[in-house]
Amino acid sequence: MTQYLLPTDDRFEATYRSLIWNAKLPDVRPAAIVHARDAAEVAAAVVWARERGLGVRARSGGHSFSVSTTRSDSVLIDVGALDRIEPGSSPDRVRVGPGRTGGSLVRELDAVRRFFPSGHCPDVGLGGYLLGGGFGWGTTHYGLACNRVVGVEVVTADGAIVFADDEHNADLLWAARGAGTEFPGIVTSYELETLPAPTARMSLVQVFPADMAEEVFRWAAEIAPALSTQVEFVVLGTTPVDAAPDHAAPVLTVAASVVGDRPDEARAALDLLAASPLASRALFSAVDHDASWDRLYEIGANTHPTGLRYSVDNMWTSGTPDEIVPIGVDLLRTLPTPESLVFWMAWPEPAVIDHAAYSTSGSTYIAAFSTWSDPEDDDRVTHWGRDAMRRHAALSSGIQFADENIAARPDSRYLSDESLRRLARIQADRDPDRVFRGLGIDRDLLLLP
Repeated sequence: MTQYLLPTDDRFEATYRSLIWNAKLPDVRPAAIVHARDAAEVAAAVVWARERGLGVRARSGGHSFSVSTTRSDSVLIDVGALDRIEPGSSPDRVRVGPGRTGGSLVRELDAVRRFFPSGHCPDVGLGGYLLGGGFGWGTTHYGLACNRVVGVEVVTADGAIVFADDEHNADLLWAARGAGTEFPGIVTSYELETLPAPTARMSLVQVFPADMAEEVFRWAAEIAPALSTQVEFVVLGTTPVDAAPDHAAPVLTVAASVVGDRPDEARAALDLLAASPLASRALFSAVDHDASWDRLYEIGANTHPTGLRYSVDNMWTSGTPDEIVPIGVDLLRTLPTPESLVFWMAWPEPAVIDHAAYSTSGSTYIAAFSTWSDPEDDDRVTHWGRDAMRRHAALSSGIQFADENIAARPDSRYLSDESLRRLARIQADRDPDRVFRGLGIDRDLLLLP
């Protein structure tokens, strides 16, 4: 029998904390917590909430920096236990629950020589990852993961369980590809199109001192357009987690990873990076032309340590090197704590994604991760990323939902106006009473012609 944990229960606070990844918890708490074991229990919880005039939020086990799963007037439904993986409707498809982690999916598929572009953090559930678009291994080459969602099982606002694909409930499939917290339902199963296992898995890491920031960001901005789409190319600015206390200082780490199907082209691209004019001044350099999944996951394993407090903001931009290099330099020079992170990623201008809510991008993605441990630093550190994104807002073409801070910057957009209007219409049809409490689309505005 499904149990509804209420705030008056002695276990409530500890249970809530165990479900929230960000150590900086919001001041509010959900009205109840439910651990669902299958779609029927999710549906029952939605009905239970409606009968009591409450809303619903769901969590699958990801890195919700903004803790978007918590609303004081809503039931928090934990779908982390919905992690089954089974054959799909054709040999190249699988069905997985939203609680299935990306790392376990990659490894299970690799054992049968198949692949799905899961996220870079192996312990993140697929639910929020796919609703946010799905930026993961190989997506610069194969496209966003949400574009390979071919079907979804969904619990709707009235507690019904429906299946959506191109022929049935197509509006829900469209919304499941990038609508984020505004999705008008709870996905309890995904049908995913898989790919042949990649024949190229490679990595390159170069570390430079912080005083080379302007040179490194300019070189990265200028060389990125010449790289193969198989190369995911990022620059990270932070203090290494293993730095000795008396030598702790920020550095710039250039990390290039390859998950693709053209080994010769990928090898040539990494060799081009390894032979850059800056290479001789690197503090550390390593190239792996046959990287294991363990090695690839290891590269980003320490960028978001657990147990810390986070506040994040970001921007997509298609600015020129002269315009975007100062943004990277500004962020690195103003890092509020050693743990905080500058994230700069080159992104090939993506082709139009068919039948998907996802609709905002640019040629460069820049994010600022405020990271700290002491609650006394909340006021000092929390606003760093948000304020930086506001300073450079003129160059922004929108934000990426995965690292959103929309509650603090409601003027930021993670979908195009056209997609927002379409999503508002779907919400009004599927969830007129706003059972699913998202960020809150202004329907009166967006329903205008």
